[in-house]
Amino acid sequence: MKLGACPSCRCRTIGTSVSFVRQTPTHRLADVLLPTTLAEYVAGKRESGRSWRLISRDLYEETAGQVDVTAETLRSWFGTAELQTAAST
Repeated sequence: MKLGACPSCRCRTIGTSVSFVRQTPTHRLADVLLPTTLAEYVAGKRESGRSWRLISRDLYEETAGQVDVTAETLRSWFGTAELQTAAST
């Protein structure tokens, strides 16, 4: 099963079916403020062994306090399949 993103509305696609889970405004803000997408940012941190809690804190600091999400929120946004997709792009 391949997970990707629909370019027109950025919803998540799995194989040929589409899951209409759109990014939140906070997620979109992080994409704008970070030098990479939030998915790539999180994937890089997780690959280096960083915990979800510390990634949450790093994100807060890197965006000068403009993006404040919990570790649980990041974990729910970026499951294993999504991180693998982000890391492979």
